[in-house]
Amino acid sequence: MNYRVSHINNKFQSLHLGAWLLFAVFMVAPANMEAQTAPDEAPTEEFYRERAAADAELEHQLSWKHEEDERDFWVDQRNFENDLKSENPISYHVYMTGKRLAYDYQQTQCTDACEHGRIYNIQSDFYIQYSEGGENLADAVSGKGKTPAVATGHERR
Repeated sequence: MNYRVSHINNKFQSLHLGAWLLFAVFMVAPANMEAQTAPDEAPTEEFYRERAAADAELEHQLSWKHEEDERDFWVDQRNFENDLKSENPISYHVYMTGKRLAYDYQQTQCTDACEHGRIYNIQSDFYIQYSEGGENLADAVSGKGKTPAVATGHERR
């Protein structure tokens, strides 16, 4: 009988020790996670410059079987740009300036082998015409100069 009691006590001691270890893990883990995660900060200008370059590279590489698919893509892209413009005009200006630089560079690299759709070419012209100058920044901040619809006649969905 003595053996049984000591055996049960040993089980409770190990259970007790396990509970303390679990408690310690759950108390320390959130502290480590907080140290690893950055606070919720708004994206920086550098983020929008990089995003513009990455988006332009993707758009340059896309190929469409159907013009309707291409149109849907560009409508979504314009919606993103219009939303960014209304939420943060400065970030919009940084993004659009990045797009202009990327498209300007792509235009110098593109040869006859590049097979872009009709809408891509319209968009490319739009981005290349975007100016870094104060007039576009002023329009972005004031809300004037709304981004035109894709391939005329297609309104925001």
